[in-house]
Amino acid sequence: MTRQRIILNVAFLPGNLEAKLKQAAALEFSAIEIGNTDLTSTDQTLQSNACLLRASELKVAAFHELRDFLGHPSHLMEYKMNLAKSNLRLMAEINADLLLVTPALKNNSKTGLEAMVEPLKALAMLGTVRGVRIGLKPLPSSKSLSNYAQVISLLNKTDHANLCLVIDNISLQNSSAASVEKMLQAVPIELIGLVQLSAVEGGSGELTENISTRLPTAGSFAPYVERIITILEKRGYAGFYSLNADVFSYPTFSGTMIHSAVIDSLHYLQKLIGQTDSQ
Repeated sequence: MTRQRIILNVAFLPGNLEAKLKQAAALEFSAIEIGNTDLTSTDQTLQSNACLLRASELKVAAFHELRDFLGHPSHLMEYKMNLAKSNLRLMAEINADLLLVTPALKNNSKTGLEAMVEPLKALAMLGTVRGVRIGLKPLPSSKSLSNYAQVISLLNKTDHANLCLVIDNISLQNSSAASVEKMLQAVPIELIGLVQLSAVEGGSGELTENISTRLPTAGSFAPYVERIITILEKRGYAGFYSLNADVFSYPTFSGTMIHSAVIDSLHYLQKLIGQTDSQ
């Protein structure tokens, strides 16, 4: 059961979509995280790639991501909502479950949380019609939603059953251990829709906003991974953990080496979850 709860973000895998799907299947994943860029290629149309995905036995557990959605003045939100509708239509075609949403990085209008409630609720309602859940996560560099306290507050204000929280350990990189502990203990478990996990490439130096990430493994600098899993599992979290890495993280690796890296990461997470189960 533990193995089925770990999914793979296929973005960093080499090749076109067909190759990515074959690799994910060979690694015995039953579900994946995928994005728009994975569905667009020079050798296939968007429609043919969608057909390939539907024909595979892989479940699309998460679709990344609707970027730059919240935190804009009202006159830009109609454009953003049209982009959201396009994402949701595509997700319905490939039977995807969860749309990841991130806020604007720049916010010259200083839009407050109250102004974000209605567009987020509208997106949640559109997702309900399409059978797609909406998962919101902060970006440390955003002037709109930079931390989990703000996101949780917004989700509470919006109060829609189709909304959930996405936890990304890298977005917690500049938080204190005490604040991470407090958030993980306090957030309602049913509000968490996905947990994304990755490691910082190049060691544990000063973390910047634009960092390169690799798969989390034992000994890698993966901020708070072990603490996140320990706390959430003890609190009854039963959702997905997504293995993530930057698309340029393994540029010179052969397919065999990448598969080995994925397997190492899988073993690492399975061990952590297993240790929690046995306590």
